Amino acid sequence: MWAQSAAALLVTTDTSLRLEARWRSQGRLNVYDAKVVKTTAGEHFLQATSADGQMKWQGMVKADPSELREV
Repeated sequence: MWAQSAAALLVTTDTSLRLEARWRSQGRLNVYDAKVVKTTAGEHFLQATSADGQMKWQGMVKADPSELREV
């Protein structure tokens, strides 16, 4: 069995929204919030819906563990 490398996604927003990553709710982000989503290396599907439900965004992102650094 292969071990998967740990990675993280830094999500920022300029509007209030609800975030889903890896098919699970990641909670709500307010305007200019930032959230770190711990995950595994590779491509992941993200989905966000504005707080009022009027706007939706979805897309694929790539988590690269070589880009991970301590903050």
